[in-house]
Amino acid sequence: MRAPGYAFDAELLGVSRLYRRSRELFAKGGGELIPTLVSAARTLGSPILVENRIEYSPLETELRWVLDELRGKARNEELARLKRFASSLFHEQNHRILWKRLPRAPRGR
Repeated sequence: MRAPGYAFDAELLGVSRLYRRSRELFAKGGGELIPTLVSAARTLGSPILVENRIEYSPLETELRWVLDELRGKARNEELARLKRFASSLFHEQNHRILWKRLPRAPRGR
C-alpha cells in the first residue's frame, strides 16, 4: 500500500524495512490511507485519531516546487506554511497498529 503524494513514501518503503513492515501491518489490520488536505492540528484533535484510517496531505509536488523554484526568505516562509499540513504517516500508522494490540479500555469507573 502506497501513499500517493506523500513525500518520500516510495523511497522509504524501498529502503527501510521498519517503515515497510509498519505499513504492511497497518494494511493487514484494515488500515486505510486517505489523501486529503488536512492540518496537523486537525489530525490530532478530531475523532479520526482513533479510527483505522489516516488522512494525510499529499504535499510532495508542492514541496518539490518550493525547493526547485523558490529561494531565500520566500522558500523558508513557504516551507513553514506547508509544515502546518505535514503529518507523519509512520507515527500515525504505528498508533493504529498498537491500539489493535492493546486491551480495550474499561467502560466504567
